[in-house]
Amino acid sequence: MAYAVRAILDVYWIGDGTGQMSVPSAQKMRLIETANVPVPGGDAPSQANFNTAITGTVTTDLEALIAANLTAIQGWATGGN
Repeated sequence: MAYAVRAILDVYWIGDGTGQMSVPSAQKMRLIETANVPVPGGDAPSQANFNTAITGTVTTDLEALIAANLTAIQGWATGGN
């Protein structure tokens, strides 16, 4: 196995009318996939090989991270941490 990917997902809450998506004071959470996901294709992976890794395992892992943190994320809109 020659290649692997790992995903980082930043989730932000920006109140209505407060400006840019990168407001420094915005509540945020960085979700990091903990496992390196192998990319099929050996030493010469194709775009399809990367797509397989990303749309399969990476997507599933990020969805699970969102689900595990959803209550906290939803709480930001009402002042929760």
